[in-house]
Amino acid sequence: MSPTPSQAQRNAAARVSLNTTRLQRVTALPANNIYCLHCFRAAKDALTRAMSLPLARKPVDFEPMECRYPSASSSRCAHCGSKNYSCEPVYPLLTGNSMDVLALTHFARLYTTLEDDDADDDASVPPCDSVPMVLGVESRQKICGVVLDLWDAFDAILQAHAREYSLGGASTSKKDNASNIARYRDYVVSRRQLLVAQSGPRPPTHTAVGRKLLPEWESNQLLRLEAIDPMYPVWLVALEAFSAGMSEAFNLTQGEDVDEWDEWVVEQMGDIPVQTP
Repeated sequence: MSPTPSQAQRNAAARVSLNTTRLQRVTALPANNIYCLHCFRAAKDALTRAMSLPLARKPVDFEPMECRYPSASSSRCAHCGSKNYSCEPVYPLLTGNSMDVLALTHFARLYTTLEDDDADDDASVPPCDSVPMVLGVESRQKICGVVLDLWDAFDAILQAHAREYSLGGASTSKKDNASNIARYRDYVVSRRQLLVAQSGPRPPTHTAVGRKLLPEWESNQLLRLEAIDPMYPVWLVALEAFSAGMSEAFNLTQGEDVDEWDEWVVEQMGDIPVQTP
């Protein structure tokens, strides 16, 4: 006797569950250096809510956007899977900008989590901390606000980019959407070909000079906003605001030696991974 449809479905579900369990990792598998639009906006919304709290309860740290996959065979990240979303990647023409946002985010978080290993054993610790930190509470709250401003700016760029190229939207028919995506892909290919021509050949890795130049060359292979793009000025302002905000955050804390602290701030500002062109 063959199984009923409901039995067949249950058996199929059981097999999928068993296979997934076999592939399940002890901890979720993070996707390095990439994140989907849903995870980005979930992180932004969480930080927005936290920053709207009264001053005494504002955050001194934040969770960066990150896609984590439940298993090695997952086609969707854990967040999208739990919400039944499809993982939507950042638009190809903004891939480089998305990596820049991630690099700046990780740079900022270094300082919201930087412990003071040189602090005295009896150093006072604010209630929000368990150990002495290099930067004070006000500085770290400021950094959280700086990151949120960067994320807000990039989200505005994402939304404007989608409107400019008519990517998705509830009012767009399936046929028109497919046509818009095809045109967008053609434009992406043409921009990528131009980028390759501008960047020149890949540096040789058998020489020390080539290996030193390789990371910058690889970064330049990612498509970014250019001066011809409408949202390029918004991107430049976002980078300027990030640098200015980090400088202000550093200077809200003062070390015991003012001159030494000022030198430290200058050194940190020089380490910002993405500077205004």
